[in-house]
Amino acid sequence: MKNKPLIYLLIAVVAAAAVWLFERPDKPRNLSTVESFKLFKGFDPSKANKIVVAEIAGQTELKSDGDIWKVINGDQADIADLNKIKGALDAIADLETGSVASINPSRQAELQVGPSALQVMVYDEKDMKLAHLFIGKSGPDFMSTYVRKDGDDITYLANKVLIPIFSINPDSWKEKKTTVKKD
Repeated sequence: MKNKPLIYLLIAVVAAAAVWLFERPDKPRNLSTVESFKLFKGFDPSKANKIVVAEIAGQTELKSDGDIWKVINGDQADIADLNKIKGALDAIADLETGSVASINPSRQAELQVGPSALQVMVYDEKDMKLAHLFIGKSGPDFMSTYVRKDGDDITYLANKVLIPIFSINPDSWKEKKTTVKKD
């Protein structure tokens, strides 16, 4: 009976050693983690002339007209919010990812980066595609987003929430008009 605490201590030490050996906290846990890199290396927001945000429900086209951007909705063109445009282009330029979520194309539907995903396409003046991004569902921590480049089977977990930045609703891109009420 006197040896019971010693036996419990021995069992705890053996269990801790087993956990340490199997978990190996000194080794990388996620083999899919790579050094962070920009998804669209060399993307220059100043060369953008047109942005198309699309999904199954429809699309919104934003077009540069000199120093101003316009929201194109059929025959109608409204002034776009320049801060929102700049934020969207900067989000693409600065989009960094370091975690590979999947290299299996059959998982694209599960991560919502397949053909039915929210897509963002950026074009230059000559209508050449500068970037084409598939934006999927939020990541496991809700502070990240699954993304995929067009033509690539690799799905990444980007360290940024992208869904609120890009909307297919044309009104969300329009410049907000404020009125001052006179007394």
